[in-house]
Amino acid sequence: MTSASLSLGDKFRNKKMYILRTLWGSLIALLFFAAYFILGVIMMVSRSINYAAIYHQSAEVLQREKLGAVAGMVGMHSGVWVLVMFTAIMFAIQGFSYGFS
Repeated sequence: MTSASLSLGDKFRNKKMYILRTLWGSLIALLFFAAYFILGVIMMVSRSINYAAIYHQSAEVLQREKLGAVAGMVGMHSGVWVLVMFTAIMFAIQGFSYGFS
């Protein structure tokens, strides 16, 4: 039976089944990336603030250290692109597995 000949109720049931099967991966990825970016930046900035207090750094040096900490967590040199690539592959496999089931 093709998708064009499905009744409206069957189309909604199929859409609901697709959403339920793919929702867990989206939620896991959202929680992981939120924790990585938000908590990671908070920890690195607080570390910069603590170092500034210990070593009596000026406000300009502290600002530069904060920017470096954020760029280190979020930038291309952080290696987070590997995690993004893994997540994209996970979603691709999940989509193809639903499409061929």
